[in-house]
Formats: sequence, C-alpha cells, structure tokens
Amino acid sequence: MLFIETARLGLPPDRPFSADVAELRTALVKGTVGGHTALYDGIALALDHFEKASLTKKVLLIVSDGGDNRSRHRLNDIIVRADRVGVLMYTIGLFDENTEDKNPAVLKQLARQTGGLAYLPENATRVRDICSQIARDIRSQYTLGYNSTKASADSGYHQIKVTAVDAKNRQLRVRSRTGFFGLTTSPTPTETELQPRPSPQ
Repeated sequence: MLFIETARLGLPPDRPFSADVAELRTALVKGTVGGHTALYDGIALALDHFEKASLTKKVLLIVSDGGDNRSRHRLNDIIVRADRVGVLMYTIGLFDENTEDKNPAVLKQLARQTGGLAYLPENATRVRDICSQIARDIRSQYTLGYNSTKASADSGYHQIKVTAVDAKNRQLRVRSRTGFFGLTTSPTPTETELQPRPSPQ
C-alpha cells in the first residue's frame, strides 16, 4: 500500500498479496516521496483490501511520520474500522525534523488501540532490525476470543483489561487491545492479541 496525495496498491491488480520478496521490493520502490500525505486514506484502502485475505490473522505495518494533510478519512473512523476488521497495527515512525506535519502520537495511538507496537527509531538504519522484532512478536502471540451480549446492543467503545499469571502464580506483563467497539447486530467473537512475558524480577 503506497500513499502520497492519493493511496494506491503497490502490487499488480491480480496479486492481492505476495510472499515473494523480490515482488514486494519492486512494489515498494514504486513509491515517490514528496507532496501531500494521505495516511488515513492509505490505511482505509488497506482495510478494504483485507477483505480479500484468506487467513484470519491480519497485520498491517505502517511506515510513516504520522502526518496527514490530504485524507478524506479521519483517524477515529480508521480506528473503529480497524477494530471491526480485526487488524493488528505496527507502526514505524521515520521523521524529517524539518517537517511540521510529523505526528508520532498518531502512530502510537494506532498501535496501542489495535494491540500492536509503535517504534520511533532515531534513524532509518534500525528499520531492518525492527521488522525482525515485529516478525518475532507476531509469531509468539496468543489469540483470546469471547462473546459479549452487552456489546451487541451498544455500538460504543468497550474497554477491556487482560491479566495473566504463570504456573507459579507470578504476574505476567500482557499487551492487548485497549478495548473494542460494540456492534448493533448479533454478538460476534472479539479477538484480543496479546503476548505475555515474565515481569522483571
């Protein structure tokens, strides 16, 4: 997914997804730098694109400075849609200190509310290592699901808190979504991505 003044797909129309590294690299270098930024429109297009996915695990990696000065969509709308689609977002912030539009707070919010992580490296040389960390993080997650009859009648935001202990009853540190948006239709499972780790001794 590429976004500058408009958002567009990087892969050919007949290739909705790819595991081919060379093909993905070619898609990425098609992007241009400069002009306005339609970050939220790019995320909205990605969320639409996930409808074609055959796997239930949906992860979106966003590399941006967090600024948006062109989108038709709004941040709150994007967060609601991401929750209902079940997309986990990881963000990497790359900033030009001379750019007034940079907004790391947006990147943190997208990651926090969907259960992902935000990375704000000092320079681009760390991006490869960060991507490796993200890949490890995705592979070591658990998914919890439950039905909420109360949320089915309320489309508002419902906060959740997930706690866990190990076999010795020691508290584990858990990262999860901060909550979910209710539905006005019949109850559906709400998935929570989490990764428990032992707390520091």
